[in-house]
Amino acid sequence: MTSGPFIMTSWRPQEEFVLERYPRYHEHGLPVLDRVVFRVIPDRGNHVTQLLRGEVDFVPRVDVDKVERVQSADNAVLYPYRHRQYTYLGWNTRRPLFSEPEVRRALTLAVDRQTIIDTLRSGWAVVASSPVLGYVWAVPALWPWPCSPGAAL
Repeated sequence: MTSGPFIMTSWRPQEEFVLERYPRYHEHGLPVLDRVVFRVIPDRGNHVTQLLRGEVDFVPRVDVDKVERVQSADNAVLYPYRHRQYTYLGWNTRRPLFSEPEVRRALTLAVDRQTIIDTLRSGWAVVASSPVLGYVWAVPALWPWPCSPGAAL
């Protein structure tokens, strides 16, 4: 049984599982899809190739180096969204060099984080303002420290 719009009809571990429309779902006309197939594609390098060949309809993540290829394809649409990934540069406050807040602030002001994002992620990321992801409703409006080497002195 299920309480949702789909019911699992088959499962092959490490290959695929299939969900089909649950005919007794309580909301009339839903789900819109009759069937959804989730395939395991172990080699992430093949995701975009299979998408562009029409072998799959959706991939959850496109590597930065393949974004242009997807954007230029006639049979695919790229929808950017903020992923729940958080990468940071932290200062080990147990080391004497980083124990003073003024030193940590100066180092933060001296690092050009936007250039790092532009270089490593082709601009497909944002500079964080806290360890809590900025698009979460409970986060107050915080702004990241700017890159300001002059103010770091």
